[in-house]
Amino acid sequence: MSSASTPSPEPNVAFLAWVVLGSATQILATAFLIHILSFRNFAVGVAYSKTEVIQAAAFGLVFLGDAVTPWGAAAIAIGTLGVMLISLNRAQHVLRELLTGWTERPALIGLASGGLFGIAAVAFRAAARRCSSCPPAIRCSGPICCRRRCSRPIFTCASQTSLAKWSPRGGFRRSPACSAALWFMAMTIQLVAYVRTLDLIELVFTFAFSWFWFKERPRLTELIGIALLLVGIGMALNLR
Repeated sequence: MSSASTPSPEPNVAFLAWVVLGSATQILATAFLIHILSFRNFAVGVAYSKTEVIQAAAFGLVFLGDAVTPWGAAAIAIGTLGVMLISLNRAQHVLRELLTGWTERPALIGLASGGLFGIAAVAFRAAARRCSSCPPAIRCSGPICCRRRCSRPIFTCASQTSLAKWSPRGGFRRSPACSAALWFMAMTIQLVAYVRTLDLIELVFTFAFSWFWFKERPRLTELIGIALLLVGIGMALNLR
């Protein structure tokens, strides 16, 4: 298909509103996540922030009517449990932290961070769906461009202030543009919860790299977490 006959995204009020919502919640979620690192028991908060996928599934159902299947729900739950175990692999009492840690302040901030990340992902999918007449590769470009242009002048000042205040090292790195484009494209095609579940594969590569390259000896809880994560990802790849 020639470029002349390919429709371009046409932003409207609803499209821009979803992009602004997604940009704002993603920045706030990142600020909360970095704020968790200032706590002594930050691992609990990081673990609970991983409930993002479950919360994204709930928000997708509420805002977009995206209902996951029982098989998909099981994949999400198993993968999330695996990620939480990996996040708590250095804790002395992992099960106790999982069951009672949610009452602690870092855990509550982690839950808020995961919820905001879930809302952001759903908002960007909703924005992309406003360009339903375009192919997925073109459709995802609208939210990407608008997110960059909306978030920078409106929210970047606040986010950088938060990052400078709460980050132990006072800075952060951008994600590669190609990665963001593929992530957006996937969410225009499939449910956010499924995409975010598959996105957890990065933790498997990180684990493998630290094991084989840095020769770090994994703990039993970490191995169990990786196994559960692989099961969840495998189930997500074979959705019924």
